[in-house]
Amino acid sequence: MPCKITKNKGIRKVKEFDVAAGFGQWIRICLIKYKLPVIIFIYFCLVITVFTINKMIMKKIISVLAVFFALTMLISCGPTSDDAIKYNDLLVAQQTKVFEKESALIDALQKNANDKIDPLYKDLLAQIDKANDTLEKIGKFDGKTDMKDAVAKVLATYKVVATSEYPEMIRISKMPDSLYSQDDDNKRMDLSKKIDDELDKSVNDFLEVQKAFSVKYKFELSVAEKDKK
Repeated sequence: MPCKITKNKGIRKVKEFDVAAGFGQWIRICLIKYKLPVIIFIYFCLVITVFTINKMIMKKIISVLAVFFALTMLISCGPTSDDAIKYNDLLVAQQTKVFEKESALIDALQKNANDKIDPLYKDLLAQIDKANDTLEKIGKFDGKTDMKDAVAKVLATYKVVATSEYPEMIRISKMPDSLYSQDDDNKRMDLSKKIDDELDKSVNDFLEVQKAFSVKYKFELSVAEKDKK
């Protein structure tokens, strides 16, 4: 036995001795008498301990990898080139529709087709408003509104020239030949140049934004869009 217990006036006391030495003696006895079972038990305990530690470490590693994978997926799941092309085309379509209405009006002015000028002018104003309404419903792309804002500026310029310069140009164009003078012709040319200058600036600003957009999202602009610049 590792220790002896003696009685002293009814109180149990542990006889003083070297506890460490006694425990060591007990271990030696166990190893001698139960050598193989003890070794197996100790080995089993070590395996369980290592397995538990490894399991905890693996859980931490898996957790870190899961977070890393999730972040990678969020980054890689951004808009594709096809998404960017569709967004670009949707915005450009709003400008194109307004441009077509303006072209029809200019053609009527140049041909002095007075019976067509007023209806075509109303079509231009209506299309500008319609394009602005559509633009307001178009959301951001990849969290940004650069392209949308650039188109909005183009439409705003169209609205200005359509309500400022075009009415005067229409008035001059509809004048009878008997009242039409060289001064009227010069004024008409000045108005035409002013309209072109204002629209060219806003369109060129848009093309710069569009070019950066196409580079960022890796798609080629059409030949027609490049030629505009």
